[in-house]
Amino acid sequence: MLFSDIRGYTALTERMEAEEVVQMLNEYFEAMVDTVFKYKGVLDKYIGDAIMAVFGTPMPLLDHAWLAVQTAIEMRHQLVHFNLDRPDSHKIAIGIGINSDSVISGNIGSSKRMEFTAIGDGVNVGSRLEGATKQYGCDIVISESTYLPCADRLWVRELDSIRVKGKNRPVNIYELVGLRSEPISPEKQRSIDLYHEGRKYYLDRNSPRR
Repeated sequence: MLFSDIRGYTALTERMEAEEVVQMLNEYFEAMVDTVFKYKGVLDKYIGDAIMAVFGTPMPLLDHAWLAVQTAIEMRHQLVHFNLDRPDSHKIAIGIGINSDSVISGNIGSSKRMEFTAIGDGVNVGSRLEGATKQYGCDIVISESTYLPCADRLWVRELDSIRVKGKNRPVNIYELVGLRSEPISPEKQRSIDLYHEGRKYYLDRNSPRR
């Protein structure tokens, strides 16, 4: 499950005419949803200015976590191009949360209107991670269940263990810094180095002595 949301959307739209808001959203959704489709995702729904996408339903995808994180990274790149020709007051930032889990998907609704969607704890966690990007000051947050299947292909920074409402076991979460196959900025590289230095120190201190 991938959730994305425009940061400060209400304040942004207060500075724009209604026609400008509609045009901006249409252009933004066009770029982001094309990226979801490129990596075999399914657009579940628009939630105002937010996007919910799923990978691995209705048809299974063996590499669904990897496809989802590639989508998030390309959405980051697409946003840079989207903002290039926009005035500073109209540039946007987004937050993205990704979680991998077993969920229920199918046609859900009333007898008069139904829609295909996914429900379950895994969906709720994905939505919570999108919101966590504000708290941790980063643009993409992924869960451990998304990180582990493609850990050797990602640069990440461990953020925290959070407890989601209704679940007893905390969820380890990570900032998705980038793909190992892509160059990254010196600032991001330093962040990665510090993370791995700290991780090594922690493991050395807590490894059993013989």
